[in-house]
Amino acid sequence: PISLRNVGVTVIQFSATRDYLTTDLRRHTLLANVQRTPFQFQPLPNIKLRSARVSSTNVNSRSFDIGASGFNPSKVFNNTLRSDFCSWTDQILDAAVLENAPINSTILRVKASQASFTPAFEQYSITTGNTDNAFEIYDPLEGNVDVAKALDRETTSSYGVVVFVEQMDSTGVLWSNTALVNITVLDVNDNAPIFDDDLDNLNISLYEDVAPGQRVLSLNVTDIDIGSNAAITLSFLSGNDESTFSIDSTTGVISIAKSLDRETLDQYTLVVQAKDGGSPAMSSSATIYVSIIDINDNPPQFSKAIYRTNIPENFPENVTIPLLDIDIRDRDLADFGEVKRVFVSSQAHNDTFKIVLQQLAKNYVRAQVEVISPLDRETQPSYSFVLTAEDGGSPPLTSTAEVVVTVSDINDNAPIFQNRFYTFHLEEDAPIGIGLGQVLATDKDIGENARLSYKIVTISPQPSPFKINESSGTMVTNATLSRAHAIEYQLVISATDHGLRYQLNGTTTVTVLLLQPQLVSFRMSGNGFVLNNPVRNTANNYSQNIGYLLQGGQKTFGMLQASYGSINPKPSHVNLKRTLQPATFVKAFVLQDAVFYDTRSLSIAFKVHDNSFSSLCQPADVVVQLEASAALLPLGGAA
Repeated sequence: PISLRNVGVTVIQFSATRDYLTTDLRRHTLLANVQRTPFQFQPLPNIKLRSARVSSTNVNSRSFDIGASGFNPSKVFNNTLRSDFCSWTDQILDAAVLENAPINSTILRVKASQASFTPAFEQYSITTGNTDNAFEIYDPLEGNVDVAKALDRETTSSYGVVVFVEQMDSTGVLWSNTALVNITVLDVNDNAPIFDDDLDNLNISLYEDVAPGQRVLSLNVTDIDIGSNAAITLSFLSGNDESTFSIDSTTGVISIAKSLDRETLDQYTLVVQAKDGGSPAMSSSATIYVSIIDINDNPPQFSKAIYRTNIPENFPENVTIPLLDIDIRDRDLADFGEVKRVFVSSQAHNDTFKIVLQQLAKNYVRAQVEVISPLDRETQPSYSFVLTAEDGGSPPLTSTAEVVVTVSDINDNAPIFQNRFYTFHLEEDAPIGIGLGQVLATDKDIGENARLSYKIVTISPQPSPFKINESSGTMVTNATLSRAHAIEYQLVISATDHGLRYQLNGTTTVTVLLLQPQLVSFRMSGNGFVLNNPVRNTANNYSQNIGYLLQGGQKTFGMLQASYGSINPKPSHVNLKRTLQPATFVKAFVLQDAVFYDTRSLSIAFKVHDNSFSSLCQPADVVVQLEASAALLPLGGAA
């Protein structure tokens, strides 16, 4: 009894001997009950009997006969050279098999024929060349060469298997022959491309100023398959952001395709795929880590190009200006990104402002502007200066921003009158509403702080016959004046600004003198007029000039100008440069439309007046004789 459990387990071993043979070459043969047996003989001596092609069966026992034969080697080998003895009929001496051929699959069938006799018995076996026992003839009677183990072309790509055939004639003589079967293992795409060991998880570093086109790395990838199964195509699977890198699909050379910028992306994780040309294709991948090294290519950056702020002119010293945070960042790393200095580029305002730095991070500072000296809007209403930020590179990179500080007004200036004292002259019989003059003040502030209101603070004696325009400062009479009541009035006038929180004011003193009328008389002299009595100029600074107005009834003829003898064709005041003295000669020229042709004489009211705001005037009657034929009194003509 034999227990069969696993394929390949030795069942039993036989050995036969024959005393008269001079060789150990013997054959063991399954003689009977050999059909469909799950056993196989290795016919060479001392080789273990092995089970093969074992499958489930309901047969619990097997029986077969084993024969042993001996033969003369010289006779056998001589017969192998004779084509009429045990020759090969199919001549299938070259065979090919895919390396993924299933175990037990048949590669080819060898068949020998004998021309001299019909073999009573024949069997086939593999003798040599069967490396690693890759092939078997499981059924020695059939001669099928089958795959016994998994093949691997990349390990063994071909086999030279020697198949041995034995035939027995009717007399019991054994005939034999051998055939060399060249078995080529065909490639299948069972191997993915392989990257060099040092390529996967490779770390490389590049400076960010590497120029596009620069070669970075060459990948070495192999595939142990052959033909199209080993044709490798390389590409990026992922990580090539913005197509920064390029790869040659054939050579595996990786190059810079676009400019690098560490501040945009400082690390690339390139996953490279190697794909063969098999069907289906096989692929593998490698990961390459590319770190971008910083260079000093970014100057410090201000958060704005222009910073504007307003502060009052009474802003305290040694205090930073609020709400004026000047943030400065540098995108570089280490010293390249450290903002080393921030300073006022011009020396002009270094005595007014100081820059205070607050370090918020290695590459982030906040600059604040501190006022270090008093401000005065009236002296300088605004400041404009340039800030320069400098990094720690060598040489350093810089950038600038403008700072505009507007100084807002506070009500720190009182109104100031143009004159500390004013004197006005007025005839005592001046009508109500006639102007005395104007007091005027100015304020160095602006806006409401400089808008002024005028008022009479005090007057002596009382009651006041005057009033003042609150906005303009013009003074007029509001009552009848009489020298019997007062010859002189003293007034204190104030100008007050309109400051919002508080108001400031200034004052001036006004003296008003009441005058008696001056009588003026003229006499004819040749073709002009002569002043009989002098005209005094008593109006001080505001009535220095004396003018003369020639009137006839309700019609103004024109203005006479002393010394030069001309008439302004349009009625207006002509100012004299000096006081007229007695016997001053005044030439008279009268426009044509001022002459009355139906009368021999013209009565003219001649007034002399000064140029003060009260416009003091004194009339004089003059009779001018006109010739009937005169259409125009020419220069130097009769008057």
